[in-house]
Amino acid sequence: MRAGRREVLAGAALALALVGLPACRTLPPAGEPAGPSVRFLLTYDDGPSAREGFNPTAEILDRLADNEVQPDISALFFVQSIDPRAGGSERGRALMRRMVAEGHVIGLHCVAPGGHVAHPTLSEAQLRRLLRESRDLLHAKTGAPPLFVRPPYGAQREWTRRVYEEKGLHMVMCDARARDGVIYVFHDVPRRRARFRRAMARLRERLPAETGDGSPFPVLVTFHDLNPSTARRKVEYLHILVEAAEHAGLQLADPPFFVTPAEVTEAALRRRVPPPEPAP
Repeated sequence: MRAGRREVLAGAALALALVGLPACRTLPPAGEPAGPSVRFLLTYDDGPSAREGFNPTAEILDRLADNEVQPDISALFFVQSIDPRAGGSERGRALMRRMVAEGHVIGLHCVAPGGHVAHPTLSEAQLRRLLRESRDLLHAKTGAPPLFVRPPYGAQREWTRRVYEEKGLHMVMCDARARDGVIYVFHDVPRRRARFRRAMARLRERLPAETGDGSPFPVLVTFHDLNPSTARRKVEYLHILVEAAEHAGLQLADPPFFVTPAEVTEAALRRRVPPPEPAP
């Protein structure tokens, strides 16, 4: 994220106060350690980057298309839709068009002009307006209306989830994350392999017994495409995810990553957080 140190820390503290739970706790309840095969759904928050020269979002798109692990991976990008340092820039809009053209799916993340603003800090009227404007903008600029939303910091409440559903948006969180979002001092993430091994070991204990239709269970992994280190290490991360799944004893699907936007959309719909029950 591109805010200053104080703004980032204050926003993170606010999000924790609002939610009280980690952003990635969306797995099914604990069950038998065995289960279905898994397939990774790569997701990216906070982009697209407006940087000239080396652009991390562009580099990630290049590597998803061309790598030795699995070429032509399709991913889900949760974008800052109107921030002038991201999707509100000409470079950012061009990258979002490229995402759609190359078979990726776009969802909403930060919808306020000020960047990484937690949705519960907005009024209901503000959130409705900003979601509508961002949804319409992405539809107009890319030809693809967004179906998904991931709230900044994972901060959400019942009323924000009701607003998402009202606007035709499904909230999608994550199962494992690279913890690469805070890049104001250090861009690199230490102990990357160990982090994902721990995440896959926890996941193995919490997989459902089966998916019902025999299809792979979608495992959502979150990165941040504003981080230049993430971009430079994209292929390394692909290797790490495959190795971490094998190390944890997970049954890895073939191919291990999703290939088409239709598959990504279906997988994200399967893993959406259900809307709150209607008030009595």
